[in-house]
Amino acid sequence: MARILVVLTVIAALVCGGDAWARRTTRSKLKTPEVQSLPGAEIPVRTGMITVQGYDKPLRSRYETMFVTNHTDSTVTAVRMRLQYISMDGDTIHEAVRVVKCQMPPKATRRITLSSWDKQLTLYYHLTAKPSRLKGTPYKINIVPQEMSITTTPTP
Repeated sequence: MARILVVLTVIAALVCGGDAWARRTTRSKLKTPEVQSLPGAEIPVRTGMITVQGYDKPLRSRYETMFVTNHTDSTVTAVRMRLQYISMDGDTIHEAVRVVKCQMPPKATRRITLSSWDKQLTLYYHLTAKPSRLKGTPYKINIVPQEMSITTTPTP
């Protein structure tokens, strides 16, 4: 009697659970992410056109903030920046190119907030206040504005 019960249980598990074995768990139709493009007229950034100052990323923060200043006579709608994260020993930890969309009038400064690449929340910018009890790894950053997008006004 016990054998029949075991056999029936195994058969029931195979019949009911057969769908789980046939189910595909990998994603289909995945696409590679598209390269972020700048809206409007793209202009290479020359020295002095866009400056980045006041970068900050405290330990355990999910965001990085900085102040970006537009020194041109046009309204900037987006900036493509290369961010290079450098260890205190001078080794590159991470490098990323980010497109930041913003409305920056001529000669204006805007605070930009980016989601942090530090998903484990263990790094902090070396000029940020040092954490008192928590241990983290300091880093330096090199931010280079590469291109900007400006609004073009039609001429009469």
